Amino acid sequence: MCLKVINSVLHLLFAIIIGQMTFVSSQTICACKNETEDILQELQILKSITKTLQQNVSSLMFEREILQKNLTQLQDDHDKILSQQALGANKIHSNSLKVMQDDLKGIGNSVTANQHQITSLKDDLVYIHELTRNTTSILHLLSSDYQTKIGFTSKNNDQPILADNEKIVFDIVVSNFGNGYDPKTGIFTAVKSGTYLLFADVRTDWGDRNCWIDLVRNGSPVTTVFLASGSKISSDSTLAILHLDIGNKVWLRKRHHWLGGTCRLDNTLTFSGYLLNVN
Repeated sequence: MCLKVINSVLHLLFAIIIGQMTFVSSQTICACKNETEDILQELQILKSITKTLQQNVSSLMFEREILQKNLTQLQDDHDKILSQQALGANKIHSNSLKVMQDDLKGIGNSVTANQHQITSLKDDLVYIHELTRNTTSILHLLSSDYQTKIGFTSKNNDQPILADNEKIVFDIVVSNFGNGYDPKTGIFTAVKSGTYLLFADVRTDWGDRNCWIDLVRNGSPVTTVFLASGSKISSDSTLAILHLDIGNKVWLRKRHHWLGGTCRLDNTLTFSGYLLNVN
């Protein structure tokens, strides 16, 4: 590009010079001789400058080629580096992917194990719920049975001397389910209608006379205990199964007898009753 410019300048100068020389008359040629010589000197200078510029241009072209080669080499090196980086990244990515796959596999195994544990816990929970229902049912039955359980056992603390038709008061309560027995009166009152089992065990003191003891329901004798007189202690017991309605009363009393009179009993008497079933 620089050479073309310089050549254009030179051609222009030559054209100017030739044009000037054409129009100059012969009378003025001598006068311009010195000026022409100056111009020629300037042309020589310009040629020298042009040669120098051409040399510089050639040098620049050579340097350009070297730079182009270097640029090409750098581009190749850059491409190689990028390729190596890509391979390394792929390798790193492959290793990372394998690690992630191993982690995911471990997590999957943990999830499977946890799922098995959850299933086992669910089965245990179902069993516990079933056991709880069964236990609740049993407790309900036991509670209902306890609520319907009626019974008592009582005994005496002293040695009562009984007259005819006198009740025996068992003042010590051993048990009293349903609170049907009254230790102040010696009377058991049925708090539920049903079949009851009633039991009494009595004995006389030493050398006392004959004595008859009745088990009474609502004032009517049901069974009788006979205690014979003599030099030894006499004992007897009775058992009865009776139907009692709510409010019916049962107790023990001395029967009136023409051979009787007072009767002294021992302090080891017992009186018991139990509700067999509700009806």
